Amino acid sequence: MTVTQYVAEKLNNSTAVTDFVSDRIYHGEIPEEEDTYPVINYIKVSSPNLETVWRRPRIQISCRALQAEQCENLANAVRKGMDDKIETVGTFDMQYSYYENNEMILEGDGVYHIPVDIFFAYKST
Repeated sequence: MTVTQYVAEKLNNSTAVTDFVSDRIYHGEIPEEEDTYPVINYIKVSSPNLETVWRRPRIQISCRALQAEQCENLANAVRKGMDDKIETVGTFDMQYSYYENNEMILEGDGVYHIPVDIFFAYKST
């Protein structure tokens, strides 16, 4: 399992998240034909080379909604589900994860966007 697969697993299995977005959770860009909100997409922003077996990537989980309060509530559900995790999922051994930042952005088309930054640490296999 990769770190992005781990993120997908956590988001898709969190009722606090899926109650908002159902199955509208995408790795990479949101498909052009997707016009239902709220919606989430996530990308790996960085993955520093630590010259060890440890990896410490930063994942941005972008929460979008048509109302500011709904966007904030979705971002909070994502943060709570991803922050401060030490667990094993399948063969993926998450040593820790932590929330770093999120700020609301109003996009030009009236969509509220909160990018939630989460750092992860795990041993690569």
